[in-house]
Amino acid sequence: MDKLWSTRGSEQAAASLRQALHALRAALGNDALTSGSGWVGLDSSKIHVALEPTNLDVDGSIPEFAEGLDIPDPEFEDWIRDARQHFADLWSKTIADNETTISSPAEKRITRLAEFTRRPWSPRSIKLVLPSEPPLGHDRNALSDIILRDGAQRAAHMLGAEVAEHRTLSADAQYSPGSLRFDCQVAEISGRVVIQPTIADPISGIVLWQRTMSGSQETTQDLIDEATAAISSAAVTQVFTARRTATAPRLLDAFSFDASRLLQADQALGAEADNTERSAEGPVRLAYRAWLRHTMVMERLTRTSSDALEEASEMMRYAREAAPFNQFILAVDSLIHGARGEDELALELALEARRLDPNHAFVRKSLSVALSFSGHPKAAHEEAIAAGRNQMSPLAPAFFELRKAYTAIGINDAAGALRWAKAAIQRAPDLRAAHRVVAALQYADGNVKEAEASLLRLRTLEPDFSLDLMASDSYPVDSLRKAGLLSVTESGLL
Repeated sequence: MDKLWSTRGSEQAAASLRQALHALRAALGNDALTSGSGWVGLDSSKIHVALEPTNLDVDGSIPEFAEGLDIPDPEFEDWIRDARQHFADLWSKTIADNETTISSPAEKRITRLAEFTRRPWSPRSIKLVLPSEPPLGHDRNALSDIILRDGAQRAAHMLGAEVAEHRTLSADAQYSPGSLRFDCQVAEISGRVVIQPTIADPISGIVLWQRTMSGSQETTQDLIDEATAAISSAAVTQVFTARRTATAPRLLDAFSFDASRLLQADQALGAEADNTERSAEGPVRLAYRAWLRHTMVMERLTRTSSDALEEASEMMRYAREAAPFNQFILAVDSLIHGARGEDELALELALEARRLDPNHAFVRKSLSVALSFSGHPKAAHEEAIAAGRNQMSPLAPAFFELRKAYTAIGINDAAGALRWAKAAIQRAPDLRAAHRVVAALQYADGNVKEAEASLLRLRTLEPDFSLDLMASDSYPVDSLRKAGLLSVTESGLL
């Protein structure tokens, strides 16, 4: 009781305890609890803590005890931190005792990956169906065709899908879950261009998504870019949602910042690859798995950053070999090389991706990162702003807000950086990187209370967090360090 409700009065704490015990009995059975003089707990003969070395994280590290559990109570926070350290030490010792006889988890997974990528190709399963070629001789038909083909191709490269015209498909064509039919209407009304892209189910014809946008004749190109980005983003969302099952989460969880969701997404991405012959989705799935490993490293959700980046790099090598002209794969590969300190190669890959698709939000984000690493802060900020405005950015909004915050730091726009970092936290409350930015900028601006609140949040999210750790070279705050914004580490606030 003193660990969960230490800030409450004794009567309120006792009532809370009774309610919690009632919920435990309802969930686990009456015999799940045991008690003694002055204490009550879970019966160890009935309840097992599953943190064996076989239950490895995505990067080969041991899952954290009570991962994701966050109770804002000072006594509980001290207890959970000690408990997590106890289990981490226990399993680290177990692994160390056996490391002479077993290969590392990363080596085992890379071996399995190599075996998987040598399997023969199978036909593509997801189809993005376009209308038959429009009649020639009308500008509106041409605009519609451009939007549909560019949008479908961009979505296909993020899905490993096939773009097909309706006239090329047989009447009894088989569609896998996630297949979509594209359409687009373009009209001129009262001197304004009106564009209405649509996505429907290819079998039932049910409209799944539709957007109407309009502008003056002078903004036609901007409208085309906006419609292309919107329909490609909607297609990715629709496919991921359609492929959700009772046992597999939405694959968009690959863009989250929560460790459990990232691991579930990785398992879902890997499971489909392991259970089927290799398909055209394979390279794209590897890119998503590399992306989420990059996130885990930046967010310190893994204890073995070097192994995670090595595995991500290996995944991207296979992905690029299989799909060398996929702009999304190139963009992810750029991020991985940047995280490994290979700045020139990261920039080269990002520029190659931009040549293939200059208006792709994820391409522009990766280019922004590469430009920052290579010493071009103004250009990096311009790319970050453009990426954030793109209709594809809602696929992973917190990433794009955070990128703008980082690039604002690079051009000495502290107010903008703070605004965008706070926006990123609104999108993803557990985004550690954004809390680091807010803590540093608030303290630099003299807002000690706000800085302390962010530091306390970081300590909750990162059990080993300390000001000394934040000041160390290994802690992922390079942008703040280069800008001289780490005075908060000498504040003594924690």
